[in-house]
Amino acid sequence: MSPPLNGDGTLTIPDGSGKLFTILPQPPSALRLLIEPVLLVMVLSPIIRYRPADETTGLLTDQNGGPSAVSGREAYGTFPNDEENGYVKAGPATSTANPTGVNTPAQKKPSITIPKNLGEVRKEDKPLPLKEIWARLKKLSPYLWPSTSRKLQLFVTVVMGMIAAERVIKPLVPVFLGRIVRALASNQNGEKGSSPWPPFITWTLLRLSITNGGILSFTRERLWIGVSQYTDREMQILCFNHLLNLSLAYHTKRNTGEVLKIIDRGSAINNLFETMLFTAIPTVFDIIIGFGVFFYLYGGLLAFITFLIMGLYVAFAVTMTQQRLAVRRLLMDKDVKQRGIVSDVLTNWESVKYFTAEAREVVRFREAIASYQETEAKLTRSWQLLFLIQNALLASGLMAGSLIIAYRSLHGKADAAEFVVFIQYFQQLSGPLDRLGFLYRQLNQNTTDAEKMFTLLNQATEVNDKPGARDLVISDGIIEFDNVTFSYDDRVDALKGVSFKIDKGRSMALVGESGSGKSTILRLLYRFYDITSGHIYIDGQDISEVTQVSLRQAIGIVPQDSVLWNDTIGANIAYGKQGASDEEIIAAAEAGRLHDRILSFSDGYSTVVGERGIRLSGGEKQRVSLARMFLKSPAILVSRFICFLPTAKTLAAFGLMIRSVSGQYPQ
Repeated sequence: MSPPLNGDGTLTIPDGSGKLFTILPQPPSALRLLIEPVLLVMVLSPIIRYRPADETTGLLTDQNGGPSAVSGREAYGTFPNDEENGYVKAGPATSTANPTGVNTPAQKKPSITIPKNLGEVRKEDKPLPLKEIWARLKKLSPYLWPSTSRKLQLFVTVVMGMIAAERVIKPLVPVFLGRIVRALASNQNGEKGSSPWPPFITWTLLRLSITNGGILSFTRERLWIGVSQYTDREMQILCFNHLLNLSLAYHTKRNTGEVLKIIDRGSAINNLFETMLFTAIPTVFDIIIGFGVFFYLYGGLLAFITFLIMGLYVAFAVTMTQQRLAVRRLLMDKDVKQRGIVSDVLTNWESVKYFTAEAREVVRFREAIASYQETEAKLTRSWQLLFLIQNALLASGLMAGSLIIAYRSLHGKADAAEFVVFIQYFQQLSGPLDRLGFLYRQLNQNTTDAEKMFTLLNQATEVNDKPGARDLVISDGIIEFDNVTFSYDDRVDALKGVSFKIDKGRSMALVGESGSGKSTILRLLYRFYDITSGHIYIDGQDISEVTQVSLRQAIGIVPQDSVLWNDTIGANIAYGKQGASDEEIIAAAEAGRLHDRILSFSDGYSTVVGERGIRLSGGEKQRVSLARMFLKSPAILVSRFICFLPTAKTLAAFGLMIRSVSGQYPQ
């Protein structure tokens, strides 16, 4: 069927550029010779009109005459239509006129907010309630108690005995000091009184036992070294192992600098444990014993004054510390952010240079430091105010008690020894008071510092081996995806109903646009994620039913972005197989066409490649990845190469990888 003509006898031919060719109706054969020159001139110099593409031009319709079914956004396999994505169309559209005079509906564009500054978007972590903190500490108790060492358990028991002994000895120190004063007073004016030497020797031994750095303190700290190291070691291994077991979903969102800082602050849990054992429990007993001694020696008045001063001291300390908790959390967040900037810049050093952003990063780092120091100064000023008021309260209590004892001495109801004992006791009691304020601050600080570590340890390991999972047994290496559906965020399907099968000895290439799901398929095969529905089989075994270790030992992946350890080339290749011999490493390097290149380096296989292999070229890094994969010699090989124009060399490399799966190293 011939195309329809327009009303003026012309035919509009859309060619993608809007050109209109006017073709005259064919005249009778007798006039063709006269018209052909004119027609030739018109063809060589066509009349060109430009008009925008819209529904009237036919350029926005498909072969069936309807609107195009595939938009630029929906051409990607990862992006379904807007309604599936959860995008809501704008409300009723108004009518506007286009240049052709045809009214077309105008849709309201959704507003888009684009963060333009690095570090602008941060997830705020809510503080944990105290009940939740203690519940998590209870779960960590096996890592705090040296359950695997009888020797360390004995040390803990001896240390607790020493702490109890200190509680008994401390009240005796002022008593023997008073006896020394009374003995000296009885020997005045040539009178023969009691000897001051027995109480003096006893007082000296007691002081040597309980002072900081004394006998008990020295022995306690020496015994506690092993216990403290055990706790630190267990907590660090726990965090490290937990990080390794977290799924790829967490590692694609984490900030390396922040995670390292969180682990560093994880020692706060050990500090919290030591604070409770060495400070909290002893302080409570010291205060109780101190009240009993005051009431027994000086009656209810001095005991009440001491109790009043202590109550005001503790209440003010708790109130001020509670108010500063939010500031402390903010300070820690800013500290983590500041260190995260350094980590990011070091990791992305080349990007900084590519965009000449050195000055920009210096400004960002300077602003982070200034913000941290501003919050730090605010917190420091609040502590200084707290210390000033607390010292004023203690001085007031000491002055009031001293006046009462002095009044009693002047009226013969007390002697000078009692005044000395009171001063000694009050100073000794102010120690637990000061520790009580410090204890509350320390507990809150350690708890706040440990909150982020609790959050890290509470991250769920989304991919886990099922109970009774068996090891994967490879026979033919047949891979099958059976109606696999997967979503990264439970909102948009990255894969939907994907099915294919790779038989024994066969190869398959995944080709598609960016975002079409190629990398997703490889991640699912390696079980970095669990699929939403469907099944993935290897030799008829569902990979969700086998252990992750056996699955990943059977698969080798050569990534498109080869990331190497900051170590030697030899160590990076040997990473593919633990305990590999020199001959195996050299054979793998030769298979990757890298051996001769390594020998050209001055340090040979001892050449340090730098962080992430930055000292090597892109091709050299790729060959190191190939060599260590050859060394692993997996049953299934996956290569994530980007190859726009296949050449003889690239095709030969792919063939070499396929042959190497069967152990066919080139000789």
